[in-house]
Amino acid sequence: MSSREKVTLPIAIVPLFLGFGLLLTGAILLFISLNPAMDSETTGSISEIEQGMSSGGNPRCGLNATFTVDGQSYAATSLDSSGSNCEREIGDPVVVQYNAANPTRNQIKAAYFPWLATGLTAAGVVLLVLAGGLFVGSSLKRRR
Repeated sequence: MSSREKVTLPIAIVPLFLGFGLLLTGAILLFISLNPAMDSETTGSISEIEQGMSSGGNPRCGLNATFTVDGQSYAATSLDSSGSNCEREIGDPVVVQYNAANPTRNQIKAAYFPWLATGLTAAGVVLLVLAGGLFVGSSLKRRR
C-alpha cells in the first residue's frame, strides 16, 4: 500500500461524516418546517420582538405574535431568531401555522427554513457522493 492510498481513506472519511451530519440536520429542519401537525395557516400580527445578540455580536431577534381562530385569540412564537427579524415592527403581519384541532399548538412560519433545509440536505448528498467516489477510487487503485 503506497502512502497515497493511506492518505485517501482518511480524507474520504471527512466528507462522509460531514455528509451524514448535513443530511441529518437538513432532514430535521425540513421536518420542523413541514410539520404535519400544523395543518392550517392564518395571518397574525407581531406583538413583541425579543432582541438579543449572536455569539459573533450580531443582532438576533425572535418574534411573538397574536392570531385569531374562530373568534379566539392565541399567541405564537417564532422557532428562529435572526437578524432579519430585527427589521420587523410590532403590528407587522406574519404567517402563523397551527393545528386546527388545537390552535395552541402553533408556530410563526419561518420563510427560510425550507430553503435552508433543502440546501443542507443537498450539500449532504453531494458530500456523500464525493466520499463514495473517494472510497471507490481508492479501492480501484489498490487492485492495480
